[in-house]
Formats: sequence, structure tokens, C-alpha cells
Amino acid sequence: GCQIDKNTCIPFGTRLERKDIAYYCDISKEMTKQKENGNSCQNSYECTSNNCEDSICSPICSGCFDKNNNCLPYGTRTSTEFCNIDGKLADQKNEEQSCNNNYECSSNVCVNNECISQNFIQKIINWFRKLFGG
Repeated sequence: GCQIDKNTCIPFGTRLERKDIAYYCDISKEMTKQKENGNSCQNSYECTSNNCEDSICSPICSGCFDKNNNCLPYGTRTSTEFCNIDGKLADQKNEEQSCNNNYECSSNVCVNNECISQNFIQKIINWFRKLFGG
């Protein structure tokens, strides 16, 4: 591990903070400053986020990252995409495409696992209005 002072030795991978700067004990027995997101890494303890993914320090996100690296929760819609449960942004689906959730559809309407248009919903509402004299 790393010798902190003459009485203290810490194991490899141990993280600590000194004067508001985070360090870890690396395999060369040196205290090394933790890496910011976007830097290469081999272990999570090297990263300030404590998340080394695909050899890159990355923020932890329960959802998807947009093009500006912001974390979007699952189901969040942008103008043309939605955050899919697999953690990737996907294109919104058109009418008659298969769906599981409303947010997957460009119309934001999924019925019987199929995207339908809002016009179709409006036609049904209008039909009920006529049926009940509205």
C-alpha cells in the first residue's frame, strides 16, 4: 500500500481527502489525485465519481446521457427521442409501431402495445360526445 506517515500505511485503492483534494493509493505505492469524468481509468477508485465504465471515469446516472452529458431519467422525452430502459436515447416511434409505454411514441399515446395518433384519440372522444349529446 501507500505510506501516509511513519505510522500509517493504507492498502491499494484506498481513497482519502486532504485539503479538499481527493486521492487514492495506486499500485506504484503513490498517493495520486483522483481523476475527473472523461479521463481514462482502470478502477473505479481512481475516479472522483467512483465509476470507471469502459475505461473512462463517468458520472453515475440512472437513465440516459444526452448530447450535453446531462443525466435524463428513464422515460424522459426530448423533442424527437426518449430515454429507453436500456440507458440509451432512442428515436420516438411513429403510428402503428410497437410500444410498451406512452413516452416511446411521438404522439405520447401507446394503446395495446401500439403507438396511435392523437387524432385517433380525438376521434374517439368526439364519437362519445356525439353519442351522449355533447
